[in-house]
Amino acid sequence: MTGEARESRAGAAREPGPVRARERNRWGEGGRLRTEILVAAGQMLGELGAVEGLTLRGVARRVGIAPASIYAHFSDKSELIGALLEFEAHRLLDLVGRAGQAVDASDPVGRLRAKLRALCGYALNNRGFTRVLLGLRMSEESSHINLSHTVIDELRASLEHCERAGIRLRLPAERAALVLITSAPGRVMLSYVIDDSDADIARFVDELVSLLIAS
Repeated sequence: MTGEARESRAGAAREPGPVRARERNRWGEGGRLRTEILVAAGQMLGELGAVEGLTLRGVARRVGIAPASIYAHFSDKSELIGALLEFEAHRLLDLVGRAGQAVDASDPVGRLRAKLRALCGYALNNRGFTRVLLGLRMSEESSHINLSHTVIDELRASLEHCERAGIRLRLPAERAALVLITSAPGRVMLSYVIDDSDADIARFVDELVSLLIAS
């Protein structure tokens, strides 16, 4: 029995989500199916709360395709997880980047705040998924994107932009980025269990950024 077959049998009882009928793609729309597979995998990963329970067979069931169809896109679970990390990293960076671009370039601190608010919004809208993937560790041999590192790099670049604009930070940009990536998602997770509003999260972001800027 293959590893995937053993994994499928062990995880079948735990896999969330219904089977759904799916309209077949027209010729040349394989990219749309790949995206549907990745979206479904992200949803299931958030619901399961752990990578171990995710199987290709379960994802195929969620999408509404035959298990054999998923292997045309991903040969095993490791490849699926790697593609999912890359997919979400690009989606998150696009979201954060557009939030920053919406603020005038002459206001680097405002851009930093906007990016951090976008990160919090992503975490709020993808709760279970964020808990799993922001802390997901891969082996040293893995070429998979680490989503935490991707976000840290984006925040560090914004902090360095602040420094180039003459704004003094209380910490080096690298350490300040670690403070932000640790504090912001933690505050969002706290909002899961207390009565919070978007305004409360936005106020926290503003206060957090202000703490890192030397007066």
